[in-house]
Amino acid sequence: MLEMDANARRSIDAKINIAYYTSPRFAKDLSLAAGTVGLQMGVRQALGFVFAEMWFAVKDEFQFDDGGSFDLGEFLVKLGRGIQRGFENAKRKFPALFEKFLSGTVGGALASLTTTLCNIFFTTAKNAVRLIRQAWASIVEACKVLFINPQSYPFGERMRAAAKILATGASVVVGVLVNEAVSKIVTLPVVGEIVPAFCGAFISGIMSCTMLTFLDRSELVNKLMASLNNLRSIEDDINYYKEQAAYFERYAAELEKIDLDAFRKETAIYNRIADQIASIQS
Repeated sequence: MLEMDANARRSIDAKINIAYYTSPRFAKDLSLAAGTVGLQMGVRQALGFVFAEMWFAVKDEFQFDDGGSFDLGEFLVKLGRGIQRGFENAKRKFPALFEKFLSGTVGGALASLTTTLCNIFFTTAKNAVRLIRQAWASIVEACKVLFINPQSYPFGERMRAAAKILATGASVVVGVLVNEAVSKIVTLPVVGEIVPAFCGAFISGIMSCTMLTFLDRSELVNKLMASLNNLRSIEDDINYYKEQAAYFERYAAELEKIDLDAFRKETAIYNRIADQIASIQS
C-alpha cells in the first residue's frame, strides 16, 4: 500500500508540476521573485557601499586623536560628523553607488532564476539558495571586471581583481557549508545557533584574508601579473586612443582661446609678405 501510495503521489505531483510550470502564473511568479530578490541584493550592495564610506569617514575623524581624556560630547560630535561626511561622500560618488546597486540587482535576479530552476529538478540543501546567490554575485562582478574593465586595469591586474572577487565569493560559500555542517553536529539550544554562525564567519574571514594577502603579496603571483601586464591587448589600443582623444580635447580648448580676428590680421600680414617674396624677380 505504501509503495502504491508513493507511485500515485509521484504521478499526481508530476501532473501538477507540468501544469504549473507551463502556465502563465509560473512566468509571473518567476518574474516577480527574480525582481524582488534582485532589488533586495541591489539595495544590499548599495547600502554596503554607503556604510563603507561612513566607516572610513568616522575612522578618519578618530585617526588623529591626541589620546587625551575621553569626552562623551566630543565623541558623539565626531561620530555624527563622520557619519554625515561619509553620507556626503557616498552621494558624490553616485555613479559608483548606482553601479553597485545595478550589479547586485543583476546578480540577485540571476540567482533567483537559477534557484528556481534547481528547485524544479531537485531539492536543494538548507543553505543552497544562499550559496547560489553569493556565487552568482561574485561571478557577475568578476565578469564585469574581465569583460567591461571599468577601472581600465592592465591585463594582469584585471586577472588579479577578478581572482580576488572569486576568492572572496568562494570563502563565503565555504563558510556557509561549514555553518551547515556544524549545525548538524551542535544541536544544543541557543549554542546550536551561535556556534555554527561563528564557525562559518571565522572560516570565511580567515580564508578571504589569506587568499587576498596571497594574491597581493605572493612573489610568484606578482611576477605572473607583471608578465601578463606586458602582454599587448585590445585594452592597450583603447587606452591609447582615449589618451589621444584627451590630447585633442585639450588642444581644442587651447584653440578656442585664440582671438580669431587678431589671428586673421596676423596671417594676412604673413600672406602679404609671402606674396611679395614670391613675386621678386631678381
